[in-house]
Amino acid sequence: MVWQQWLFVIMTVFMAVSLYGFLWYMYSSKERGAGIEKRGKIIFSDTPLEPRISE
Repeated sequence: MVWQQWLFVIMTVFMAVSLYGFLWYMYSSKERGAGIEKRGKIIFSDTPLEPRISE
């Protein structure tokens, strides 16, 4: 059953590469990061019904 070992190796490498790519995608663009941060401030603000504009 050598193919199970190769399948495990391939899946581990694929998961590591996909996780690294996801992290790079999250931190690649400063505009996208600012938009996510602003949206998070609006969602997690104290009064969600009146979203405040972040400085």
